Amino acid sequence: GIDKNKDVRAKQALYERVILSQSFFEEKINEAARKEYEEKKDTTYKKVEIAHIQIDFPKTEKEESSPDSAQKQLTLDKAKKAYDRLKAGENFEKLAEELSDDKATKRKGGNLGGVSIDEKRLERRGLNTLVEVAFKLKKGEISEPVETKKGYHIIRILSDPQTVPFAEAEKREAEAFAECFT
Repeated sequence: GIDKNKDVRAKQALYERVILSQSFFEEKINEAARKEYEEKKDTTYKKVEIAHIQIDFPKTEKEESSPDSAQKQLTLDKAKKAYDRLKAGENFEKLAEELSDDKATKRKGGNLGGVSIDEKRLERRGLNTLVEVAFKLKKGEISEPVETKKGYHIIRILSDPQTVPFAEAEKREAEAFAECFT
């Protein structure tokens, strides 16, 4: 007969309201997440796998100064030679390991992984031009040298563009959200 007790019934009612409120907010959050996904699935959640060979501009005494036209031409010539070697049939991964100035990707055959149209990771590095070019090419294609603020890059497309499924996008966003609180 404890379920008839006034205090127990009050606790039940409170817990019921808590569960209903929690369910309501979860539903609203899921609706908002789905809406954002639908709005951004062709930009943030569409990815293409790329690799690159990065030929840096020569270092100057003043790190913030831009390379002059002679330095740019010298770097472009090096990138064109690498591009010609690729067109002649040399292996992209081996050439990336040999020539690329990007220490982070050079050991991985130049692999940058999946990138989206509004890729913040590459944007912070000043490499958003690579993404623009990547989405114009098809799987297996290699770009001519592309200029960025760092130098020239030759990119290879490793996959066709694919939209990340909602469940995967939702999981990534939840993990990123949780990191804010840890």
